[in-house]
This record gives sequence, C-alpha cells and structure tokens, in this order.
Amino acid sequence: MNLAINGGEPLRKSSYPQWPVFDEEERQKFNEVLESRVWGVGGRQKTEFEKSFAAIKIALKALDLGEGDELIIPRYAFISAATVVLATNAIPLFVDIDPEIYCLLPLIWRKNNFLY
Repeated sequence: MNLAINGGEPLRKSSYPQWPVFDEEERQKFNEVLESRVWGVGGRQKTEFEKSFAAIKIALKALDLGEGDELIIPRYAFISAATVVLATNAIPLFVDIDPEIYCLLPLIWRKNNFLY
C-alpha cells in the first residue's frame, strides 16, 4: 500500500465535517463549566471526564489489551480515543469513517488491510 504522503491515492478525498458537533445540551454543559469558574482541578465536569477515561482504560485492561496489541479506532474522533489506547501501551490503528453515518465499516477495514 503506497501512502498518500508518498504519492499514493488518499483514502479521504473530501474535508471532514465541521467539528465539534453540538446542540443545546452541550451548550448548557459548557456554560455550567464556564460559569462555575472552576475549569481545572476540582471541577465536577473534569472529574466526570476522568472517570469515563478510566472506565475505558479499565475495560481495555480487562480484555488483556496492552503492549504490542493493535486497536482499530476512527480517525475522526475525540483525542481520548487514541490517548486511552496509548495509555495501555497498545497501538491505535486509525481508520477513516463512512462520511454519511460517521461509523467504521468492515469494507474500510479491509481497504486498510486491517482484517486478516
């Protein structure tokens, strides 16, 4: 497979959708954090985020995933998707998503030679 950076054909031919995608619920939570004036250590939302991150890391460890293991993750995702994989010493394999439904598809995995 010849990478696009080396003259190969890029997997993605159009730009990513505008990000972040949000609605009134996210706007309300953002305002809660902003108005609390506690944006870091001790903030309630920060603690909620850390618990979510820890839960994913615990799940990966429970599956005995770690050093040298490879996990397929969407290229278009929040940074913690890759960070939590790296935190377990595993290797994230980035795959494009279907632009219509924002999900990974087996066809895309095969195109990237991730299914053996």
